[in-house]
Amino acid sequence: SKNVKTSGKFSGKYAESLISAFNYSKNLHDKIYRSLTTADFQTILNLSSKDGYSRSFQARLLLLFKHLDRYAIQEDIIQRSCAAYANLTILPPKKVHKSTLTLGEILAWKSFVPNTPFEELTKDIFIFALYSGCRASEIIFLRIDKIFIEQKYFITGTKTEASRDRQIPIHKEVLKIIKKYYNAKKEFLFTYMQ
Repeated sequence: SKNVKTSGKFSGKYAESLISAFNYSKNLHDKIYRSLTTADFQTILNLSSKDGYSRSFQARLLLLFKHLDRYAIQEDIIQRSCAAYANLTILPPKKVHKSTLTLGEILAWKSFVPNTPFEELTKDIFIFALYSGCRASEIIFLRIDKIFIEQKYFITGTKTEASRDRQIPIHKEVLKIIKKYYNAKKEFLFTYMQ
């Protein structure tokens, strides 16, 4: 599709998105256009939602259907637009089964004996996350100057307008890990050298 040159009012990117929508609608390709109904278009829109496509992709599908209907009306293939009555549908997201770790799983992680420095670092970061509630990115980029051992807290966060720093108390399990990796000469708590 990179070699397709468009003429008229469609830009290259817009044309590519319509081609992508057309390819997704392959279930309609073998049907006679005048026999298509609103239900046919709606089925494709619903399927795209179930398949997890974005709302903007679904909007491109609907635009494609409307363009095709407009052309079919202009060429006297159909009398009225069926696509005009189709709607974008957003199905509720699939429920993701979330579970917390059992005591046995936590003990298994804590008793795991690493064989390499990388496994040891991975275990320590996991335990750190478990007892602090921090995201992996917050832990990996935890700066030494944001750790206050005496006051028993550390500060995480990124410097963006939308986010705020969080002050997190240091749990005794986290304190062991901080003391293990703390080096005032380093910028970040965790560094890994192979």
